[in-house]
Amino acid sequence: MGKVMKKVFISLPITSRPEPTLEERISEAKKEAWLMANVFRKEGYEPITPFDVTKGGMTEAQCIGACITALLECDCVFFCLGWKNSRGCRIEHLVAVEHNIEII
Repeated sequence: MGKVMKKVFISLPITSRPEPTLEERISEAKKEAWLMANVFRKEGYEPITPFDVTKGGMTEAQCIGACITALLECDCVFFCLGWKNSRGCRIEHLVAVEHNIEII
């Protein structure tokens, strides 16, 4: 029987990033999410990123809701650099603390 992988939610700033356009902010956030997912995958985790649970056309509120739903199904959460400047990340942090989800 295979080892059960811990699910990790990767919380990262998207719209609060410094790139000048929303398209560039999303593109850079996707790159960071992909890189972090690979790091956690190599460490034996099953990574979940905001881009795994959201899709184009969703409002910001819908995206945050989808991320919180995914976070609540994870064993732990990792907050990327700059998370304190992101409303969505701060909400995810509050949810993690209130639900005793391990922060790594």
